[in-house]
Amino acid sequence: MAPFLAHFVFWTLALVVCVAAYMYAVSTRRRVTCRSCGERVQMEHDTVASCPSCGAPLR
Repeated sequence: MAPFLAHFVFWTLALVVCVAAYMYAVSTRRRVTCRSCGERVQMEHDTVASCPSCGAPLR
């Protein structure tokens, strides 16, 4: 019975860590609105420098 309990605790903790990491990643995403065309662009890690629709700079 003890190995089952150890595996259960391990996989439960692993699942909690994965869910927490996903929620953190989602919370760090930003939405920016283009000043030229008004399209909303979602970016991670500030990787988008220009609007994908019109090409205007987002900063």
